[in-house]
Amino acid sequence: MNSAELAQLEENLGVTLPEEYKRIALENPFSGLNTSDYQLCDDFTAVLGENRYARDHGFFRQVWPPDWFIIGTDGCGSDYFITTAPFDGRVYFADQKEILHTEDVGKTSCHESFADFIESFREVEREIREEKRRVGERSAQRKWWQLWIPKR
Repeated sequence: MNSAELAQLEENLGVTLPEEYKRIALENPFSGLNTSDYQLCDDFTAVLGENRYARDHGFFRQVWPPDWFIIGTDGCGSDYFITTAPFDGRVYFADQKEILHTEDVGKTSCHESFADFIESFREVEREIREEKRRVGERSAQRKWWQLWIPKR
Protein backbone atom coordinates (compact mmCIF):
# COMPACT_ATOMS: atom_id res chain seq x y z
CA MET A 1 0.00 0.00 0.00
CA ASN A 2 1.02 3.60 -0.36
CA SER A 3 0.46 6.69 1.80
CA ALA A 4 -2.59 7.83 -0.18
CA GLU A 5 -4.27 4.44 0.26
CA LEU A 6 -3.55 4.46 4.00
CA ALA A 7 -5.12 7.93 4.24
CA GLN A 8 -8.14 6.65 2.30
CA LEU A 9 -8.51 3.75 4.73
CA GLU A 10 -8.53 6.18 7.64
CA GLU A 11 -11.07 8.41 5.96
CA ASN A 12 -13.37 5.62 4.77
CA LEU A 13 -13.34 3.75 8.08
CA GLY A 14 -13.18 6.74 10.43
CA VAL A 15 -10.08 5.52 12.26
CA THR A 16 -6.62 6.86 12.92
CA LEU A 17 -4.20 4.13 12.00
CA PRO A 18 -1.20 3.71 14.31
CA GLU A 19 2.09 5.04 12.92
CA GLU A 20 3.67 1.62 13.45
CA TYR A 21 1.06 -0.02 11.21
CA LYS A 22 1.50 2.66 8.54
CA ARG A 23 5.27 2.22 8.57
CA ILE A 24 4.99 -1.55 8.27
CA ALA A 25 2.31 -1.34 5.57
CA LEU A 26 4.55 0.99 3.55
CA GLU A 27 7.61 -1.24 4.03
CA ASN A 28 5.56 -4.30 3.09
CA PRO A 29 7.80 -6.89 4.80
CA PHE A 30 5.94 -9.82 3.21
CA SER A 31 6.12 -8.62 -0.40
CA GLY A 32 6.58 -11.57 -2.71
CA LEU A 33 5.97 -14.12 0.03
CA ASN A 34 2.95 -16.38 0.44
CA THR A 35 1.88 -14.35 3.45
CA SER A 36 1.40 -11.01 1.61
CA ASP A 37 -2.08 -12.03 0.47
CA TYR A 38 -3.24 -12.96 3.94
CA GLN A 39 -1.54 -12.34 7.27
CA LEU A 40 -0.48 -8.76 6.58
CA CYS A 41 -2.50 -7.98 3.52
CA ASP A 42 -0.90 -5.45 1.18
CA ASP A 43 -3.98 -4.97 -1.01
CA PHE A 44 -5.88 -1.74 -0.28
CA THR A 45 -9.18 -3.02 -1.70
CA ALA A 46 -9.00 -6.26 0.30
CA VAL A 47 -8.19 -4.49 3.60
CA LEU A 48 -10.97 -1.95 3.08
CA GLY A 49 -13.42 -4.68 2.10
CA GLU A 50 -12.61 -6.89 5.11
CA ASN A 51 -13.02 -3.96 7.51
CA ARG A 52 -16.24 -2.70 5.93
CA TYR A 53 -17.74 -6.17 5.96
CA ALA A 54 -16.85 -6.72 9.63
CA ARG A 55 -18.33 -3.34 10.59
CA ASP A 56 -21.51 -3.87 8.55
CA HIS A 57 -22.15 -7.54 9.29
CA GLY A 58 -20.13 -8.33 12.40
CA PHE A 59 -17.80 -11.23 12.88
CA PHE A 60 -19.82 -14.43 12.77
CA ARG A 61 -22.84 -12.61 14.24
CA GLN A 62 -20.74 -10.78 16.81
CA VAL A 63 -20.51 -7.00 16.81
CA TRP A 64 -17.22 -5.74 15.41
CA PRO A 65 -16.11 -2.61 17.33
CA PRO A 66 -15.24 0.42 15.18
CA ASP A 67 -11.80 0.76 16.77
CA TRP A 68 -10.73 -2.75 15.70
CA PHE A 69 -8.89 -2.75 12.38
CA ILE A 70 -8.35 -5.92 10.35
CA ILE A 71 -4.83 -6.12 8.95
CA GLY A 72 -5.10 -9.58 7.40
CA THR A 73 -6.66 -13.02 7.57
CA ASP A 74 -5.54 -16.58 7.98
CA GLY A 75 -7.18 -17.47 4.67
CA CYS A 76 -9.78 -19.62 6.43
CA GLY A 77 -12.23 -17.06 7.83
CA SER A 78 -10.40 -15.79 10.90
CA ASP A 79 -8.81 -12.34 11.09
CA TYR A 80 -5.69 -10.64 12.43
CA PHE A 81 -6.49 -7.21 13.81
CA ILE A 82 -5.18 -4.32 15.84
CA THR A 83 -6.95 -1.86 18.10
CA THR A 84 -6.78 1.76 17.00
CA ALA A 85 -8.10 3.60 20.03
CA PRO A 86 -5.84 3.18 21.84
CA PHE A 87 -3.22 1.19 19.93
CA ASP A 88 -1.47 -1.10 22.38
CA GLY A 89 1.13 -2.51 19.99
CA ARG A 90 -0.35 -6.00 19.91
CA VAL A 91 -1.71 -8.01 17.02
CA TYR A 92 -4.87 -9.94 17.86
CA PHE A 93 -6.52 -12.97 16.28
CA ALA A 94 -10.28 -13.23 15.86
CA ASP A 95 -10.81 -16.97 15.57
CA GLN A 96 -14.01 -17.94 13.78
CA LYS A 97 -14.31 -20.98 16.05
CA GLU A 98 -14.48 -18.94 19.25
CA ILE A 99 -16.85 -16.28 20.48
CA LEU A 100 -14.98 -13.00 20.69
CA HIS A 101 -16.29 -10.46 23.18
CA THR A 102 -15.03 -6.89 23.23
CA GLU A 103 -14.09 -7.16 26.88
CA ASP A 104 -11.94 -10.24 26.16
CA VAL A 105 -9.74 -8.63 23.52
CA GLY A 106 -6.78 -8.38 25.89
CA LYS A 107 -6.93 -12.13 26.39
CA THR A 108 -6.82 -12.93 22.67
CA SER A 109 -3.48 -11.34 21.89
CA CYS A 110 -1.79 -13.35 19.23
CA HIS A 111 1.48 -11.42 19.20
CA GLU A 112 2.81 -8.87 21.66
CA SER A 113 4.17 -6.68 18.87
CA PHE A 114 4.28 -6.24 15.11
CA ALA A 115 7.89 -7.46 15.23
CA ASP A 116 6.74 -10.77 16.79
CA PHE A 117 3.90 -11.00 14.28
CA ILE A 118 6.18 -10.47 11.30
CA GLU A 119 8.88 -12.80 12.60
CA SER A 120 6.36 -15.62 13.09
CA PHE A 121 5.42 -15.52 9.42
CA ARG A 122 9.02 -15.20 8.28
CA GLU A 123 9.63 -18.40 10.20
CA VAL A 124 6.74 -20.07 8.36
CA GLU A 125 8.23 -18.91 5.04
CA ARG A 126 11.62 -20.37 6.04
CA GLU A 127 9.94 -23.68 6.86
CA ILE A 128 8.13 -23.70 3.49
CA ARG A 129 11.38 -23.05 1.60
CA GLU A 130 13.17 -25.78 3.57
CA GLU A 131 10.39 -28.28 2.87
CA LYS A 132 10.51 -27.44 -0.86
CA ARG A 133 14.27 -27.98 -0.80
CA ARG A 134 13.88 -31.38 0.91
CA VAL A 135 11.18 -32.46 -1.55
CA GLY A 136 13.44 -31.42 -4.43
CA GLU A 137 16.31 -33.51 -3.05
CA ARG A 138 14.06 -36.53 -2.53
CA SER A 139 12.62 -36.09 -5.99
CA ALA A 140 16.07 -35.99 -7.59
CA GLN A 141 17.01 -39.27 -5.89
CA ARG A 142 13.79 -41.19 -6.41
CA LYS A 143 13.74 -44.48 -8.24
CA TRP A 144 11.37 -45.01 -11.15
CA TRP A 145 9.10 -47.19 -9.02
CA GLN A 146 8.80 -44.68 -6.11
CA LEU A 147 5.56 -43.12 -7.31
CA TRP A 148 4.71 -41.53 -3.94
CA ILE A 149 7.66 -39.17 -4.19
CA PRO A 150 6.67 -36.16 -6.37
CA LYS A 151 8.54 -35.47 -9.58
CA ARG A 152 10.53 -32.27 -9.83
